[in-house]
Amino acid sequence: MKKILIFQPKEALAPFGGPAGYLFNLSHALERLDYKVEYIKGGAPIQKTSRKLPHRLIEFLRAIKYSNILKVHKSYDPTWLKYDIIHFHRTLDMYYYRNFLNKYTGKVVLTSHSPCAYHQEMLSKLNKTDYHLLKKHIDRLEQIDQYAFSRANYVIYPCAEAEEPYFHSWSQYQSFRDPKKLRFVLTGIEQCIPKIPKEIIREKYQLSASDLVICYTGRHNKVKGYDNLIKIGLSAIKELNAKILIAGKQGNIPAPQNPSWIEIGWTNDPYSIINSADVFILPNRETYFDIAMLEALSLGKIILTTYTGGNKIFKNFENAGIFYYDSTEEALRQLRHIKNLDPTTRHKLEKRNQEIFSKHFTSEIFAKNYIKLMESL
Repeated sequence: MKKILIFQPKEALAPFGGPAGYLFNLSHALERLDYKVEYIKGGAPIQKTSRKLPHRLIEFLRAIKYSNILKVHKSYDPTWLKYDIIHFHRTLDMYYYRNFLNKYTGKVVLTSHSPCAYHQEMLSKLNKTDYHLLKKHIDRLEQIDQYAFSRANYVIYPCAEAEEPYFHSWSQYQSFRDPKKLRFVLTGIEQCIPKIPKEIIREKYQLSASDLVICYTGRHNKVKGYDNLIKIGLSAIKELNAKILIAGKQGNIPAPQNPSWIEIGWTNDPYSIINSADVFILPNRETYFDIAMLEALSLGKIILTTYTGGNKIFKNFENAGIFYYDSTEEALRQLRHIKNLDPTTRHKLEKRNQEIFSKHFTSEIFAKNYIKLMESL
C-alpha cells in the first residue's frame, strides 16, 4: 500500500463544492474500504476582527496581497518527504511549497478544481482599477499555474471533458500540458438525503403541487451562469408560470424582484431544496465537474444544463433525464417539454437518473477507482 499524503487539512473537509467536497466524499469511502491516506495538519483558525473594513479597502488589500504572492515561500513539515505520493488540490499550494518540492522525490499528483485556470480565478476577484494599478505584478500570477502543471508528475481530471475550461481560460495551457501525465477518475459522492419532505418545503415557500418548480443551488456569479439563469428564469415565469427556487449566497449580480423568484440564501440543507423541485438547472458558462450535478442525480431530479466541460460526459448515458441547452430559447423549449411530460415518462426519467448515479457516481465507486489509480502510479 502506498503512503499517500493529501494536501488538505482533514478538518477543512465538508459536503460542499471544490476540494473540500471532493475530499469529503472520498475520505468517507476510503475509510469504509479501510484504505489509509493521511492529511496535512490544519493551521491556526483565522482570527476575525470585530470591526468590518470598508469594501473598497478590502478589494485594494486583496490586490496588494496578490501582487506579492510570488514572493511567498511557506515552510514545510520534513515528515512530508517520507510519502510515496502527495496529492495537491490547488496549484497555489504547489507554488507556495516549491522549496519543499525541490527536495521531494516521490510522486506529485495535482487535481485542480477551479472552473478556469486558478490565476484567472484570482484575477476575476480583483477590482479593475486595482488590477490596472498593479498590472505588471498581477499578470505574473500565471507563473503559479505554469509551475504547478510543469512540476506535477500526474494531473488527475474527473474526465477528459473537465479539461475544457483550462483550454478556454488560459492561452498558455497547451504549452504546459503533457498528455502523458493525464489520468482520469470520475468523481463520486455520498447518496444525498433530504432532511425535510418535499411537501413541507413546497408549503413553506407557498408552492403548490401543480407548480413547475425550477431549482438552482450555488454561487451567484457569471462563471456559474447566474446572469443567464435570470434571463431563463424570468422567461419561464412569464411563459410557463414557473416558480424559481434559488439557494446559495448572493453575489454582486442582484436577484430579480419578482414574487415567483424565491431566493433562500445560504443553507446547510440544499438537498431538501433540490428534492422539492421538478427540474434542477445547472447554467454554468464554464465547468470543471460540478458536484451539484451528482447531487441532483442522486435525488432523482430531472436536470437542465449547458453542454460544457464535465457536463458533456452525461450525454453518454442513454434515456437519461438530462436535457441540454445553448440559448435562452432552447432552455425554454426544454422546460416546456419537461412541463408537458406525462407522469409515467417523468417517473422513468427520474428513476433512470438515480440509476446512473448508483452505477457510476457513488463515493464507493469513486474510492475504488482512486485506490486503483494511486497503486498504479
